[in-house]
Amino acid sequence: MSIENSFLEYICCPITKQPLDFVSKELLSKINHSINKSKISRKDGRSIDYSLTNALITKDKTIIYPVYDDFPILIEDYAILMEQIK
Repeated sequence: MSIENSFLEYICCPITKQPLDFVSKELLSKINHSINKSKISRKDGRSIDYSLTNALITKDKTIIYPVYDDFPILIEDYAILMEQIK
């Protein structure tokens, strides 16, 4: 099972209240590359030690939320700030 696009119209970023969309495969690859090099962390400062298979991003492309087992983790502490991704 996977998240349906229609589900996105019912959820939003808990911080900014912006709509969310799926992260592109290209960006997901960049995120995972940064995770593997221990260059990014969650908003609460904890490191991320697992690759992401899916994620959601805010409309303004500044905040990412991981998706685990088809469940989006829309908790502020789990947010990944795009400013870390290079």
